[in-house]
Amino acid sequence: MSNSTSLVVGLFALVPLQEPAAVELRMESLDGLVRTVTADELPLVDPRRIGATFLRPVARTRVPEEALATSAIPTTSGRARVELTSGDFVFGRIEGGGGELLSLELVGGTRLGFAIEELANLLFAARLPEDLAEPLEPAVEGDRLYRRSGVTLDKIDGTVDSFTAEGVRFDSVLGLKLFPWSEIAALYIEVFEDGPPKGAAEGTPIRLDLVDGSRLRGTLARLDAKTVRMLLPRGSEVEIGLRNVLELAVDDGRARFLSDLEAAAEEGAGTPFDDGLGMRWPHERNRSVVGTPLVAGRRFAHGIGAHAPTRIVWELDGSWREFRGSVAIDDSVTNHGDAARGSVVFRVFGDDTLLWESDVVRGGESPRSFQALPVAGVTRLVLELDPVDDFAGDRGNWLRPLLTK
Repeated sequence: MSNSTSLVVGLFALVPLQEPAAVELRMESLDGLVRTVTADELPLVDPRRIGATFLRPVARTRVPEEALATSAIPTTSGRARVELTSGDFVFGRIEGGGGELLSLELVGGTRLGFAIEELANLLFAARLPEDLAEPLEPAVEGDRLYRRSGVTLDKIDGTVDSFTAEGVRFDSVLGLKLFPWSEIAALYIEVFEDGPPKGAAEGTPIRLDLVDGSRLRGTLARLDAKTVRMLLPRGSEVEIGLRNVLELAVDDGRARFLSDLEAAAEEGAGTPFDDGLGMRWPHERNRSVVGTPLVAGRRFAHGIGAHAPTRIVWELDGSWREFRGSVAIDDSVTNHGDAARGSVVFRVFGDDTLLWESDVVRGGESPRSFQALPVAGVTRLVLELDPVDDFAGDRGNWLRPLLTK
């Protein structure tokens, strides 16, 4: 791909498999007030006008279980994790495309196109060898394609010429060749810092989390009881049925999930014995410590999964006012015996001052909330998780840990 490549922008709308079902919407204000949105308050173009910072649909029609993500990346061979240059990512089935436009089918039948300038990489996890010897990484210069060849991967550097319904036309030392989608394990596209500028659409900035783990940012065009329509940074428009949405958040800088920030340090990392046997469980962002979606009675889009004992540190700039969230043991332990479902204590420290401590939390119990912890001026926030009995099943979740201004 050359830096002079012209920008191709796709306009794709929802192509529903069936008429979208109406859902109930629950809003959460910046101060944590939760209520149901009434029909009279819809449609919306700015949730802040009704005091909402977050909106969570409660679907009356369940999304099929096979559509939900069960790990960080999809494991069915036809689905890919597509990372965008914006830092967002989507999961979907590659439909091909044309020229410099890649076409995807997202959860619920939404069809969306991305210009090549919007793409950072594509990964088909199911096509990676189980004994992968080297980490996947982009080329120093140009594009890189990983092709599955028997039980190994071929690493091919070159330039993406175009996307087609059959595969990727790729120019390399092998010449200009079409690589079928079924052979591609990963594709890394060179990202240019001086590429075309992002669009500056007027409106409410939002972040959309979908039920399969996809995450998109853009500008809200319209929200009603069935669909959300948004403009993506490069100008593409997408409409998604609300039954496929986990959460819509106003992304105006007044609130930030702690799980969106990288921790400065972690002590313990779930290593109770420090015996060098590989029993180590470092924390995970926006998924459980074992890599599955965060579930504690219901699915959570944002949070931190950890294993006791652990102490995780974040460096802040002192500008946040309050910190709130809830805690629970992940539902992944519910298939364990009663003695292995976990028992832990959660603590929050701000600049070495204890701000909150839970009572004993056990597996299968409902989440415990902590509200409006004062963090004004705090520059060091610490989340601590300690075992109570033994260490079996001590998979603690920090659910929706939110900093607000």
